[in-house]
Amino acid sequence: MINLIKCYCWSCQAYKVGFAMFIVLMAFTLPVFADEPTVDKPVVDEPTMDDVNEIAKKLNCPTCQSLNLADCRTLTCEQWRGDIGNKLAEGYTKQQILDEYTARYGDEVLQEPAKHGIGLYAWLLPLLVIMAGVVIYITVLRQWSHKKATVPVEIPAQSVHDDYLNRVEEDLNKFG
Repeated sequence: MINLIKCYCWSCQAYKVGFAMFIVLMAFTLPVFADEPTVDKPVVDEPTMDDVNEIAKKLNCPTCQSLNLADCRTLTCEQWRGDIGNKLAEGYTKQQILDEYTARYGDEVLQEPAKHGIGLYAWLLPLLVIMAGVVIYITVLRQWSHKKATVPVEIPAQSVHDDYLNRVEEDLNKFG
């Protein structure tokens, strides 16, 4: 094994100087080639169709009734999905996109009613109806289970029809 540090020949000295220059050159040029993100423009991943459809499923189709934007294949829906993809690429959040569509087209554009204002009734009314039904059901069951036993009423021996029955018996005895 040759020890390069103790060698003083011309080729070994050139090798040492060349290696030192290479190290110095790399120390000054490598930071220039380092890829740093710019501060002006945030780094945003390209939105996937899953990201677009996640938002589109929360919006109604503007032309078809009761069909969400992700499932509809009309030209308008394709344009809206493209717009959602562009907004995601620009860095908008999902909630910002939904808020923008709601501001532009109203609460009717949302698949689920808003959980505030008049839309709150759409969430609470079914729950209140179910609770009222349970209360009525329990009340009726309690009334049926706690029903008092009826006391049998005895019919008196003499009734209004006694005269008629007596005449029928007399006729039967006459003819029979």
